[in-house]
Amino acid sequence: MPEQTEAMEKIGLAWRQIRRQSNSKTFRDLVYGQGPTALDALQADMLTRLTGEKTWRMGDLANALSIDASTATRTADKLVRARLAVRYPAQNDGRGVLISATQLGFERIADIQEKRMDILTSMLSHWNEDDIARFAVLFSRAAEDIEDTVIPCPASCSAG
Repeated sequence: MPEQTEAMEKIGLAWRQIRRQSNSKTFRDLVYGQGPTALDALQADMLTRLTGEKTWRMGDLANALSIDASTATRTADKLVRARLAVRYPAQNDGRGVLISATQLGFERIADIQEKRMDILTSMLSHWNEDDIARFAVLFSRAAEDIEDTVIPCPASCSAG
């Protein structure tokens, strides 16, 4: 068990380093933009979801992002004001609201994804292909396990 404890400590330190770097102003400015048109991580996550499907019901989008309905609404408001998304009433439900990405939203996500790829390419440039493939499998598995273990959808997000 001591080896496992040491490995867990290394993972914890690496997690902290990734969190700190991804929250740094330099990273945010590079990936999400600067000034009044800058997005935050949640806005980028929401926009990514919106570009993955034609339309979303607001409640389903909140659930997919593991956020409550009011946070989803505030985040969507910002995307709509920036003309990255558009909201409209659901045809079969007078109270339902649908949201989808605009062409500008698709372009913005493509730009963000390109910047992320540039960072990853630079970061992994000295790794061999086998290490990159192994890292991709393990890192993806860790991300899924984190979501399943630590970040369940809040009780309020199923109400929207």
